[in-house]
Amino acid sequence: MWHYLWPHIIYHSTFYLLKRIKLLVVVMVILGVLLMAPQLWVMSIYDYYVMYCPLPIYKLMVCSILLSLLSLAFSIYFLSKDHLSQSGRNVFHLFGLLDLVFETVFIYYTKRASVCVTTAAEMYIICYILSVCAVITTGQWKIEETCYILHDAFLTSKCKHVHIIISTIELLCVIQVQ
Repeated sequence: MWHYLWPHIIYHSTFYLLKRIKLLVVVMVILGVLLMAPQLWVMSIYDYYVMYCPLPIYKLMVCSILLSLLSLAFSIYFLSKDHLSQSGRNVFHLFGLLDLVFETVFIYYTKRASVCVTTAAEMYIICYILSVCAVITTGQWKIEETCYILHDAFLTSKCKHVHIIISTIELLCVIQVQ
C-alpha cells in the first residue's frame, strides 16, 4: 500500500503547510522520483529475455512503476488543490483498493520467486524490498483505519462492529498471503 500511502501522507500534511510553495512541490516530485529510482534502475540494466524467470515479476515491476507514477500524479494533484471534490476522493480510494489488490498479488509472487534469484537477482531483491514495504505500509494503514473507525464509533455512539470485523479479516488475509 505504499503507492496509496505516499499521496495520503501528502494530502494530510498539506493542511499544515502553505499550499502554494513551489519548493514544496519540487521536493515532493523529487522524493516521488527517488521512490521509483531503484525500480527504474533494475529495469534499465536488464533485458526481458536475459532475465528469464517462470514467474511474472518483470511484469509486476512494470505495474509497480505505473502505480508509482499514478501515486506521484495524486501527490501533485493534492498539493495543487485547496479543496477536493467527492469524485476526486472516490477516485483516490478506488486507486487505494487497486493498490491493495496489486500489493497482495505482488507479495504472493515475490514469495514464490526464489527460483529467480540465479537469473534475476537484482530484480528479486528489489521485489523483496518492495514486498516488505508493502507489508509494513498495509499494516500501518489497517491500524490507522481501525483507529479512525473506533474514534468515529465512539464519537457518534453508533456501533460499527461489522466494519471493524471486516477490516480485521482483511488484515489477516494480507498477513496470511505472506
